[in-house]
Formats: sequence, C-alpha cells, structure tokens
Amino acid sequence: MGDDKHQRHDNIQQDLDRQGMFPDARRTLDGVRSNMEEILGRIRWPMWWPWAPVDPSAEEPASDVVDVGGEFIVMIDLPGVAKEDIEISATRDSVEIAATKAEEPTQQKAKYISRERGCASFKRVLALSEEIIPDKTEASFENGMLTIILEKRQIAPTRERVKVNIK
Repeated sequence: MGDDKHQRHDNIQQDLDRQGMFPDARRTLDGVRSNMEEILGRIRWPMWWPWAPVDPSAEEPASDVVDVGGEFIVMIDLPGVAKEDIEISATRDSVEIAATKAEEPTQQKAKYISRERGCASFKRVLALSEEIIPDKTEASFENGMLTIILEKRQIAPTRERVKVNIK
C-alpha cells in the first residue's frame, strides 16, 4: 500500500515537471523535509520509539567512571571542544559537566547541502556511589579527552564501644 502512495507521488511530480509547472517544487519540499528532520532530531526520543530520527549529534559523549579506591576518575571524550568551553561543578555526591562546541567562523557564506558539524552542546550530571570532597576536584583536558579526578571523603570507622540497653 505504501509503495502505491510513493508511486502516485512520483507520477504527479513527473507530470508537474513535464508541464513546467512548479519547477522548484521538489527543491522546496526537500528543504521542508530537511528542516523537519533537523527539528525532530533535536528531540530526545525514547529508545523504543520506532520512527525516531537518528541524529548522531544528539548523542552524549562517551564517558567512563572508574573507582580506584580513594578517588573516582571520570573520562569523557570531547573532540572539537575548546578547554574554555567546558564547565565542571562538583557536589558531595555528583559531578556536572557542561560543554559547548562552537561553530567555526567561515570567510564566506556557503550553501550547505547537509550540516551536522555546527554548534552542539551537552550537559550531564553523574551521580556518585560515595561522597567526595568537592574542593579537591581536579581536571585536565588533552587531545579531546577530559579527565576529572574526584577525591572520596574518607569516613573514619568508629571503634567507640556503645552500651546498648535491652528493653
């Protein structure tokens, strides 16, 4: 049934093209379709949504969180992002990372056929399984890899003996 619909659309478009009517109709419709795909691609669709557009720029950057005993090490891939465009804040139980990848200025206005490398941003909060000391958080950024070191709060075990009353 769907093939019949597409065939009718193609036949109508061919008739219009032959008659010289609406010579830019296909380009206009392609532009509308492209704009709709761009808008819909910015929406966070549920994984189970079967017709959700696939937009690689909507993906969050790959990250790892490693527990190495006295600290957590967070590693995030941020290719193409400048160090100045990264913001990190830490609380006792989480770390928040925000980054913006700015569009590169061009000398002349180009007519893009497809554009996926423009401006992009993300914000992510990573919940931690143990408390950290936010003031001792360190970060480094090299070759597109952000590394954050989060020192864990050491809670001294209590060895104080407490007498328990029985009721």
